[in-house]
Amino acid sequence: MKKLITIVLAAVMLIFAPAALQAQKYKTPAPLKKEMRSFFKRNGAVGVMCAVVKNNEIVYVGEFGSIDTLGTRFSGRHDEICRLASVSKSYAATALMCLVDDGKINLNDDVQKYLGIRVRNPKYPDDTITVRMFLNHTSSIRDYNNTLTLAELDPARNEEWYAHYMDCKPGTTFRYSNLCYNLVACIVEAASGQRFDKFCNERILGPLQLNASWNPDDLDSDKFVPLWSYDKNFKRFKKMPTSYKGLKNGGKGYQLVENANQFVACGGMKTDIVSLARYMMMHMNDGELDGVRIISPESSRLMKTGTVIGDETGGVKRNYGLGLSQYEPDAWVPGKPVTGHRGSIKGLGTNMHFNQEEGWGICTICNGFTTSSDVVSHELVQILYKTFIE
Repeated sequence: MKKLITIVLAAVMLIFAPAALQAQKYKTPAPLKKEMRSFFKRNGAVGVMCAVVKNNEIVYVGEFGSIDTLGTRFSGRHDEICRLASVSKSYAATALMCLVDDGKINLNDDVQKYLGIRVRNPKYPDDTITVRMFLNHTSSIRDYNNTLTLAELDPARNEEWYAHYMDCKPGTTFRYSNLCYNLVACIVEAASGQRFDKFCNERILGPLQLNASWNPDDLDSDKFVPLWSYDKNFKRFKKMPTSYKGLKNGGKGYQLVENANQFVACGGMKTDIVSLARYMMMHMNDGELDGVRIISPESSRLMKTGTVIGDETGGVKRNYGLGLSQYEPDAWVPGKPVTGHRGSIKGLGTNMHFNQEEGWGICTICNGFTTSSDVVSHELVQILYKTFIE
C-alpha cells in the first residue's frame, strides 16, 4: 500500500490531516438527510462529500451515497481522496504567490523569463504577456485541441503554436485557460528550482497538515474515489480510468519546467474533504491557519480581489482574481456574495466557496451525476447553506 508523502521541513515529517478531525463524528440533521435524498433522486448522483466551516471551525463533514457504482460505502473517516478539478487552480496560484512573497517572481514579469520559449500573440507581437495574465486568464492564450504542454506553445517545436492565441490584445479579455495554469507549474519550477509537487508539499500542504498532493504516488491509492461519467446514449455510468495518473516512468528522467505539465496544475490536485476545508480556511484567514502563515495577507487578498469579469455555465458572472473568483450576491446563495472556485471534469463536480466577512464556507465534491456539474455544485451549496448557515 502506498504511504503518505514524506517531506523535509527542517526535519522529516508526514503530511496528514489532523487526527482529531479525521476521527470526529458529525451528526447529520434530519432535514439534511431529507434534502440529500431528494438531491440524489433529482441528479442521479453516485456520491457526495461535503464540509462546512463556520466561525473558523469545521462544523460539519459528511458523505452521502457510495464511492462507486457497485455500492461501496464511504468509510466515515472523511479520508477518502478525490481530484479537485479546477479548484486546483487556486492551489497552483497559492504556490506561485509564495514565490512572489519570496521576491523570486514579480507578477508583472514577462512569462518568457521563466518558460524559456517565445510567448507572444502573433497579432500583438510587441505586447508582453505577464505572469499576472496567466493567473487571471487575460493572456489571450486559449486551450487548443486539448493539449496542455509547454511544447505546444513553443514555436520551435509546434507548427500550430499560433492556434493557441485569440484575436485580442493581451491583458484585455478574459478567456478561461487551462493551458496557462499548467504553465504556472512551469513558472514555479523555474523560479524555485524544485519540482512543482515537492515545492507545494514543502510550502503549503505540509505546513497545513493536509492529506493532499499533486502526485498520486504520494498518497494511499486505496482511498482514491473513482470518478463516474454518465453516458446519456447508453444511460449508464462509465469509470474514468486516468483520474489518478502518476508521473511518467515514476518520475525518472523528469526535467524541471519542461515536464511540469504532468501535474496538470489546472485540475490535478488530490485531497480529502477535511483537508480541502482546512485549505479554504487558510484563505479565509488571509493566508494563515493555526498560527502557520502560507502567504502574506497582501498576497492572499490579491488572490481574492476580482479584476476581470468572466462567464460561467448558466450565465453566472464571476469577477476573477488570481486563482479565486468573487461572486455577486445570488450567484451561489440568495443575497450573499462569496469568494472561491468551482471545478468540473467528466464524472466530477467540485466547489470551494466562502464568505470571509461572515466567517462561513462550504466545500463539496460529487463523483458522478446524470445532470451537470454546474447543477449539482449549486444545489449542494444551497442545501448546506440553508442547513448550517442561514
